[in-house]
Amino acid sequence: MHDELTFRSPRPDELHAFIDPLYLAFGEVASAEQVEAERGVMDFERFIGAFDGRDWIATAGGYSMRLTVPGGEVATCGISNIGVRPDHRRQGLLRRMMDWLFEDAGRRGEPVAVLIASEAAIYQRFGFGQGSMASSFNFDPTSTTFRRPVDLGPGARIKLVDEAEALQVFAGMYDYVRRRTPGALDRIEARWRDWLLVDHEWMRRGEGVKFRALLEVDGEPRGFAIYRIQQGWSATGPSETLSVQEVIALDPDAEQALWQWLLSMDLVRTITGRRRRNRFRCDRVRRGSRAPRGLPCRDCVRAAVPASRRTT
Repeated sequence: MHDELTFRSPRPDELHAFIDPLYLAFGEVASAEQVEAERGVMDFERFIGAFDGRDWIATAGGYSMRLTVPGGEVATCGISNIGVRPDHRRQGLLRRMMDWLFEDAGRRGEPVAVLIASEAAIYQRFGFGQGSMASSFNFDPTSTTFRRPVDLGPGARIKLVDEAEALQVFAGMYDYVRRRTPGALDRIEARWRDWLLVDHEWMRRGEGVKFRALLEVDGEPRGFAIYRIQQGWSATGPSETLSVQEVIALDPDAEQALWQWLLSMDLVRTITGRRRRNRFRCDRVRRGSRAPRGLPCRDCVRAAVPASRRTT
């Protein structure tokens, strides 16, 4: 059967058909708007798929990235968008695509490949190992306070901003922190514009509307928070859930100031974060009767290996 397959990169006009196996692999059906959002961040020459002459049945892709390491940064292949149609699994398609991605990274001079795995055990056979941890947390903000609250002074202000203003300032702050954080990856403008800051209906997944908050001190940006609020009402009153997407700040006090603001949100009874690299600052929290609960996501790992490494 493999002799009948063609492994090749997709053309831009094939995007919708090409990406279909990825969503089928995760039990989803993507909208046309969702697929188009992929276009802006893709380099089609870095993607590979299996085509049986009529349909795309498997997909995989790489992104050109910069990985921060002690002393600087290194060119990196960010592997993603891997999926095989459920009716074509266990036929060796993943291995052939991974081999192609490694070889392509080698040609581009990228000594490192990274990925976030939905099931980490799958990728050990390709030489990947755990590089970092993500975590989930869930707590009641009404019974959680900081041991030593911070006050950034009368010049401190947190304000909600729209996508355009966020695009102007969030990326710069993220890059400042990213360059000083080993293991962090750079982000291109299209990633901010088409994914991180925008709030299409298909992105919400039941977690509510997205908000963007900017922390300024004396008119200068010091940090930001991206979060969602899911409306809720229980028998005893308001019961909204605030889902933290990202909190980035230039220094620890600015970061805590953002968290203090999130914890003070009216009507919110639950604060959650799912598969986030920046964990809630439990070391600064006074634990109440319902203390923050953190759960490491062991199936969500960032792994790094030499791109030329092979396993048999």
